Amino acid sequence: MHEREARDFWSEFTIAEISGEAVGWGARFAGKNEIAEMWVHADFQRRGAGAALIRKFLKDVADERHNDAWIETHRRNEAAISLYRRMGFVPDHTAMRWSQGLGRDIPLIRMRYPLD
Repeated sequence: MHEREARDFWSEFTIAEISGEAVGWGARFAGKNEIAEMWVHADFQRRGAGAALIRKFLKDVADERHNDAWIETHRRNEAAISLYRRMGFVPDHTAMRWSQGLGRDIPLIRMRYPLD
């Protein structure tokens, strides 16, 4: 998906940069408390880009006066889960969700960030 297409789909789409280089991105729908998508290139993980994206989206969700924010990831994505825990997210529940693109169920963990 190109940036223009992404901006047409999500109401909030943010690119993470390090030294002027795009290294990741995140997205959410305005008015909802879900961080819908987030990705940081493996070569740039653990350098603050993911945390900066999360802080930006948490501020947006708080500004909309939601009580919490949440994000989902694959249950085996230990790097993401570790980042979310460090940022203050707590596990909320697990689920299986069908992926049309992969043609199979994906094990997910939903993590919640209390804002109140």
